Amino acid sequence: MLFLKNFTQYIKENFTQIKEGMDLSGKRYKVSDITAIKEFILAGNAIFTLESQTSGLWYTYKVKQAKNNDTRFFVNVLRGPSNTSDYTYLGMITKYGDELSFGLTKNSKYKFDAPCYVVFDYFFKHMVKNFIHPKLNFYHMGYCGRCGRGLTTPESIIRGIGPVCNGMIGEEEEINRDRRNKLTKMRKEWNYQDVLDKRKQKF
Repeated sequence: MLFLKNFTQYIKENFTQIKEGMDLSGKRYKVSDITAIKEFILAGNAIFTLESQTSGLWYTYKVKQAKNNDTRFFVNVLRGPSNTSDYTYLGMITKYGDELSFGLTKNSKYKFDAPCYVVFDYFFKHMVKNFIHPKLNFYHMGYCGRCGRGLTTPESIIRGIGPVCNGMIGEEEEINRDRRNKLTKMRKEWNYQDVLDKRKQKF
């Protein structure tokens, strides 16, 4: 009980330090649809805020896709007043087909007990199970999760991704799905014994 009390106080103190040094006067758009949240986070250049309705405390994160790699996404946490540049590396999201995982890496600037890690990890583990805690708010900042441009149309604001980028993501998903289907078909048709027999014939 004492540990939980101290840990809760630790989180509150860290959240307060961040909150006092930042300006949240800009627009924020709440997203509740779990599918839209997943698409936004993995769009390639997503900035969003997680806020507790209970305590009013929050963290802002940036998830950026690795260059020329659509299976790795770097997670950074905002640690200063500039919501465009004051980010510190937290960890990495890895995509295996339709499966997603998140964890620290050797370059992470935080450990497992850091409040910013605990908050994101809690959110992420529930998100991959298609659940968002009703007391947890998810906001994007009015910028496209892929290209970073300001969103103007109601549909784009709801989704967090602009119409052009949304079309591009749809095409990429279709291509990736086609690749997965072809690989699955190849594995089913592939006969290991036939390969061994052919190798023996060569010798």
